[in-house]
Amino acid sequence: MNLLLVLMVLGSIPSALLAQSNTLSSQSSSVSWWKQVFCTLSWDETILSAESPRTLCWQVKRHVSYRAEAGDQWFSGRTIWNRGYGDCKAFASCVEDLCEAKGYICWTAGVYPVGSRSAGHNVVMGLWNGRMWMASNGDYYDVVSLDDALNKVSNTIQELQGGKLEFVPLSY
Repeated sequence: MNLLLVLMVLGSIPSALLAQSNTLSSQSSSVSWWKQVFCTLSWDETILSAESPRTLCWQVKRHVSYRAEAGDQWFSGRTIWNRGYGDCKAFASCVEDLCEAKGYICWTAGVYPVGSRSAGHNVVMGLWNGRMWMASNGDYYDVVSLDDALNKVSNTIQELQGGKLEFVPLSY
């Protein structure tokens, strides 16, 4: 029975984190694999332990819960982390600030229907090891083009499906 529970839990852990259990770098050795996977990390521990944008997104997804917010007020990633909730802008801010702290190349972009700025969604785009990636509400996606990223986002933004979408850079 205990083995089944362990297998169920391990099934939800990204392979990148499982790989860390065997080969932790000296930089991340101060935060154990166990703590990274099963405990709540501080902002600084998250930066210290992350090995890629994917692991940062996974930690944000675990730590920050989605909650719709009125208006377009932006907060720092650390503020979002400490309060533990936010909307798509909050997720984007958190992921971008964590990635920048690690030195990863990324930027926040808004996704809107072409010609409109009334209803949209904020994502983080980045480059890692020569490949493009995107984070949407903490979910990490490998993408091969901006069109691929827009297709993935259109699945997230149900009310915009069927309409043509465009990226608008919000940070550089």
